[in-house]
Amino acid sequence: DMDDFKDAHRKWNAMPWVNTMATSRDGRAVYIDGSNVGRLSDEAIALWRARTETDPLTRAFHQKMGLILLDGSDSRFEWQAHPEARTPGVVPYAEQPKMERADYIFNANDSYWLTHVANPLEGYSPLYGPERSPRTLRTRMNAKLVSDTAPDGPAGADGKFSLREMQQALLGNRSLTAELLRDELAAACVEKPTVEIDGEAIDLAVACDVLQGYNGRLMLDSKGAVLFREWITRYDYQQTLKDGPLFATAFDPKDPVNTPRGLADKDLALKNLGLAVQTLKKAGLALDSTMGDSQFAYRGAEKIAIHGGGGAEGIANVIALNRYDSQAEQAQAEKINGSKGLTDKGYLVTYGTSFLLSLSYTDNGPLAEAFLTYGESGDPTSPHYTDQTKLFSRQQWRPILFRAADIDRDVTSVITLTGPKER
Repeated sequence: DMDDFKDAHRKWNAMPWVNTMATSRDGRAVYIDGSNVGRLSDEAIALWRARTETDPLTRAFHQKMGLILLDGSDSRFEWQAHPEARTPGVVPYAEQPKMERADYIFNANDSYWLTHVANPLEGYSPLYGPERSPRTLRTRMNAKLVSDTAPDGPAGADGKFSLREMQQALLGNRSLTAELLRDELAAACVEKPTVEIDGEAIDLAVACDVLQGYNGRLMLDSKGAVLFREWITRYDYQQTLKDGPLFATAFDPKDPVNTPRGLADKDLALKNLGLAVQTLKKAGLALDSTMGDSQFAYRGAEKIAIHGGGGAEGIANVIALNRYDSQAEQAQAEKINGSKGLTDKGYLVTYGTSFLLSLSYTDNGPLAEAFLTYGESGDPTSPHYTDQTKLFSRQQWRPILFRAADIDRDVTSVITLTGPKER
């Protein structure tokens, strides 16, 4: 799954957006992308849009890398002055994407467009990011979570999130692709429980049963989550954004949360399921394996089971593998042939969900709980090297202390730093 995760983040990281959100105890929530963005004229924007249709290089930069290519030799693309701009040639505050709401705002590393599902932000410079374009699976799942006010929805009967309901929504680990495709895949599997791959007949009967029983989540005990992951990651990540071999129904800008959807090529789907079955067999994992069986953060000599998923699964709680420089020794493992993320030591988590803060304003002041999922310390000899990773694994939130008396009661040590006095 890491390859898909990286593909998605390459495009996100190429974008200039700086999504900033704030809320207050009186019920106001504010969003703004306050990036320093060059101010283009309407003519320049129209010219650029035309070139994305006629110029292969301009189109490739935008579609493949999320970059906007402008002709520096054409004076029509010069930055335009504005009397209220804080820096000459940049977009002023008045023209930046922003929104204030009393119900919700959200962002999941995407552009400003779907800050509120029912009231998209439109009419801004494309240098701030795309509008009326497919959203990532992660954005779509977050949109479902925050906009669902049904009595049995994540916000409860009153349609308003309590602290606990917010935490449960985030770490409920619902997979959007499972919710969109699992039933159709299972039905196709039951209808045709054998598939031929390279001349070998693969029995899918057990896989069919596992998919029918899969709860569509990536909790530690979700049976079938590994099988579904190995199936969905057989598709290129870009296929999750449009109709094609994966989704039957194309993206609709009037229904961006629910499209694309529907299983398209059932024969290809069953072939990919057969390949997923073969992959789990190579790894020595049962077809009903869970995240608890297969996904770990290796911290020193310990391995800690981790819930959550990647970009292709469409989940709010995104975790993945990313190699990085650290004083801590990282687990070495051999990749299972045919899988994008599975190794002989399972899925190795080193990246993704990091600091999580959940906060509620109450009559008695702020109430907040959090995780620093990778631990307070990077020193493997420290007791704080694994403590919060274990808390995250158990979904056991730790309290955030605001009051001086609470902080004083929680002190474990005091270090006083001194230096030579200046004469």
